[in-house]
Amino acid sequence: MKLHGADCDKINIESWLTADKRFPGLEIKPVDSNLKLRSDIEEWIEELNNDNPGAAFIYMQGHGLPEYMGSYVTGDSFAAGQGPTVIRSEEWINMFSKFDRRAQFITITDFCHSGNFFRLQYKLEPKQDGEGAQWIETEEWAQGYGAGSIRLSSPMLHLAGSARNENVFETGRTGGYFTHVLSETGIKTLPELLKRLRAGVDKHLEKARCYDKNPIPANVTQTPQVCSFPTPLKFLSLTNPLEDPDVLTKIYTGQ
Repeated sequence: MKLHGADCDKINIESWLTADKRFPGLEIKPVDSNLKLRSDIEEWIEELNNDNPGAAFIYMQGHGLPEYMGSYVTGDSFAAGQGPTVIRSEEWINMFSKFDRRAQFITITDFCHSGNFFRLQYKLEPKQDGEGAQWIETEEWAQGYGAGSIRLSSPMLHLAGSARNENVFETGRTGGYFTHVLSETGIKTLPELLKRLRAGVDKHLEKARCYDKNPIPANVTQTPQVCSFPTPLKFLSLTNPLEDPDVLTKIYTGQ
């Protein structure tokens, strides 16, 4: 399953991570595009756990399916008439639950149906008056999907390219719309980051609706999400993390 924007995504996410040295001491370990078999991914997560990074960014792009409350498609071959091999969201959660409780993650996903892929407790939503945003409990958590064996033990902030019922879009020239907008946005307060991500992706969609060849349907949406477990207020010593423009750096450094 070809990814037309994969090369651009790599450039864009590395640009965002390294600009202005906003994440001091960050070591980037690209995963070989050929190593996307299910067994390779499981081995890579295990190696990351053994490295005991303390804090880590995880960037995931590729293909996703809506089945099983979200699934990530691996590069395993499959026979005609059979569906692709996937790693279900609950399987990813189980892999991440093996990390030390003191580990902290900022996870960025640019694949279809990845909204709250890790079934985190809170979602950041703009207020109705348009001024700022607030944390609300997610539907997945309220329905009990965050309990038992499929619950993360480590804090995580998740930036997702779309809601769980939406696709993400890309071009070979820009890469994934979400990753491209993120690379140009920098780091802001979380409400401002969410606002700019959604506005930037909307601009990409507006252009894509006007393409002469293969325009996207007018009713298609892609709505970036910010989810967290627990809220940054609970795992950072900040008075109001929603007003802190350096909150991502502080999550990474553990301040």
